[in-house]
Amino acid sequence: KLDSGLEYAFTPIYVIGILDFIMSDVLPNDRFMNSYSIRNDYQHEILLSDHLHYITIELPKFQKSLEELENSTDELAFIFNNIGKMNEIPAELRNKGFEKMFEMSKFAAMDEKEIIEYYARQKDIIDQRGALSSARRDGLEEGRAEGRAEQALSIARALKAEGVPISTIKRYTGLSEADILAL
Repeated sequence: KLDSGLEYAFTPIYVIGILDFIMSDVLPNDRFMNSYSIRNDYQHEILLSDHLHYITIELPKFQKSLEELENSTDELAFIFNNIGKMNEIPAELRNKGFEKMFEMSKFAAMDEKEIIEYYARQKDIIDQRGALSSARRDGLEEGRAEGRAEQALSIARALKAEGVPISTIKRYTGLSEADILAL
C-alpha cells in the first residue's frame, strides 16, 4: 500500500509490440513505429503517467531497403522484417549486435528433427570440451608425477654420490632399494 503525500520514483515501463500486421483499430498513419501513452478520455492533454509507454512497430509499413537505412531503429526494423528471408546477416549490419538474434531466428525456423540434431551437436561439443579439459588435467597430473619421480631420482643420485646410506636415501626419496642400487 502506498502512503499518500509521499513522492514515489517509479521505473518507466516500456511495452513494445513488433507486429506483422497494420493496426486497423487506431487512427491510420504512415509511421511504422508509434508511441502511445495513457491519457484522460475526456481531456487528452492530461497524461495519467509518464512511466508507462506502449510502442508499436508495424513491420508492413517499413519499406526501406538495406541501402536506405538511416539509424539503428531502421536497422532493427529491417532485420525483423527480413530475417526469415536471409541466410546470413548482410555485411552492413554485422558487428552491430544482431548476431545472437539471427542465430535465434534460425533455431526458431527449425523443424523437430533439426532441433534434435542441433541439440545432439551441442551435446557433442560440450562433451568434447569436457574431455579436452579432463585430458589437460590428467596430463598436468601425469606431468607433475613424472616431475616428482625425476626429482626423487636426482636427489637419490646426489645422496648416493655423497655416500649417504641406502636406507636413508630410501626414507627421504620413497624409492626402492633396487631403484637406488640401479643408479
